[in-house]
Amino acid sequence: ADKLGENVASVNDARSTCFHEFCQTGRWPEATNNLPESDREEVFKWKKPTPLIYKHENITYKLEYKDAIKEMVVALDKDFNFVDIDPLVPQKDIAAKYPSAVVVGHLDMAWYLPGIKLVVISDIKSSIFAVKARCKSLQLHGYGIALAKKLWATEYITGIWYASDGKHYIDSEPVQLESWDCEEYKGRITSAAKNTGDEYTTGTHCGGCWKRDVCKAHLVDVGDDDQFKVLMGGGGTDK
Repeated sequence: ADKLGENVASVNDARSTCFHEFCQTGRWPEATNNLPESDREEVFKWKKPTPLIYKHENITYKLEYKDAIKEMVVALDKDFNFVDIDPLVPQKDIAAKYPSAVVVGHLDMAWYLPGIKLVVISDIKSSIFAVKARCKSLQLHGYGIALAKKLWATEYITGIWYASDGKHYIDSEPVQLESWDCEEYKGRITSAAKNTGDEYTTGTHCGGCWKRDVCKAHLVDVGDDDQFKVLMGGGGTDK
């Protein structure tokens, strides 16, 4: 099982759940106290999502937070069919209980526009790296494909809510399920899903990752304080 994925998912899901309850009730739940101090400090700065204004051809849609599909567990099998996951099953038990599920995600917000058979994905992000990459991450495309499959939509569009700054970002064009673009995303998702070990896999995809600023794969052990001072003072040398 992907232990790294399980750990990241557990922390992020907990933060999102606390934040969603605050958005809906105006009060932070008791579970917020169980978050690490750094996470509490971060989520307390997040802003409640404002309406997402989405224009499709000559129609403008005002997508309200209260009407969004929230905190849905979505999953796909190896053939990219939707897998219905019981939301009460813990992340660590999903692989054993649902062996056909290859990718599993916990989307923050989404809307379905039945008139045009379009799914709109909006994921809550807090880091500047998410804004840098905007809406291109495989995570969002996995959510889009899965929810579109579940709701029999024909296309989806990805977006993020930059919670720290209170701003929506949405991709320029929807992705049609029956398209070469979608097939390319499926191939990349399949490749990423095969990285199930306990080792980090770095590469060009790290350039826009929203967790890169705290990812252990990008942290360097510089030794004691004296070595750190030398390094930061420009006195480091190659060995």
